[in-house]
Formats: sequence, structure tokens, C-alpha cells
Amino acid sequence: DYNLLTQDIRFTIFNIDFMSDEMIMLDVTRNYEQLLEPFDIKRDGSLLIPEDEYVNWFISSRFATASHRKVALELELETGGFWSGTRTEYEAEITLRPYTGIELNPEYVRTNVDLEEGSFSTDLFRFTANLDFTNSLFLSSSVQYDNLSNLLATNNRLRWIIRPGSDLYLVYAHNWIEEQSRFHTLQRSGTFKVSYTHRF
Repeated sequence: DYNLLTQDIRFTIFNIDFMSDEMIMLDVTRNYEQLLEPFDIKRDGSLLIPEDEYVNWFISSRFATASHRKVALELELETGGFWSGTRTEYEAEITLRPYTGIELNPEYVRTNVDLEEGSFSTDLFRFTANLDFTNSLFLSSSVQYDNLSNLLATNNRLRWIIRPGSDLYLVYAHNWIEEQSRFHTLQRSGTFKVSYTHRF
């Protein structure tokens, strides 16, 4: 019946781009959410947000150094209202380019949530790597872990450009679940894909 469920109205207080390509910005956002049924925010039944209408304001700020540097830094902070309480999220990401064709990205996100129904914190660790062996052979890999789902996930993709328009992909993904301080395989899969373009 076209009732409003979600709405974000964002106000940019300032967004400054320096001649050196560094940037800094500050936003204020008004968020509206209508829950039609209880929301299991932790997905384990331990913390349910009741159905209701929620209006919250939060601020977010971001600072980033120039992306073309061998070492680039990006910092983000978001804090304010969240459902029936508040949330503060810190994020830090570093981009390392020690040599041509190598890009490494470690990232960390910390979230503190304080609700009327309860409180919790999460830590997310992510690492991505992009390796260009030649101008036609590339490897991208990512590893991610968070202490809320206790899931460690990896994804690796090898791409070979046989010729423009024709590619070969090899993809391997592996997920582990942490139980009793040990990791057990939850899922693994491999994919082989070939694309071919014929021009006439």
C-alpha cells in the first residue's frame, strides 16, 4: 500500500578536496525506519527490536589521503541514534602499493551498539590483495573475519585475459566457522569460467 518503510535524508555540512587529493567531509543524516515485524539484529534470537517507527539522527565524518600514494589512509567515524538506542562505528583502512602491480588493503571496523533491548560490540577484520603479474594475468584475494558471526571467509579469483574480449576465470572460496576456539570448514567451492567473444 506504498507506506514509507525506510528514508535517509543526508545533509553535507562540508566536503573539502585539497589540491594534493586529500579530502575531509562531515555529514548529518536523518534516518526513518518502520519495522513491520520484530528485527533479530544479532540473528541468534538474543536481541529483538520490536516493530515500531524509529527516527534517528547521526553524524558521519571521513578523512582520506590521496589514493595515488604508495601508502594511503582512510578513516571514518559514524555516531548517533540507531533503532532504540545509539551506535558508534570506527573504521580504518590502509592501502599499500610497495611495487607496481601490488596493492594490499588491511581494514578494521569496530562497532559499539547500545540499545534499550541490550548492548553489543563487533569487530570486523578484512584484508584484500590485488596482484598484477602481467598486463593480462591478475589475482585478487580477500580474507574477512568478524566476531559476531565467528565466520572466517576467503575468496580468490585468478583472471587471465587470453585476448581482449576472451577471458578465463578460476575462483575458489572457503568459509570456516569458529567453534570452541577452533575453525571448522563450513563451505568451500570452486568455479571455472571461460568467456569468448567472436568479432565479425
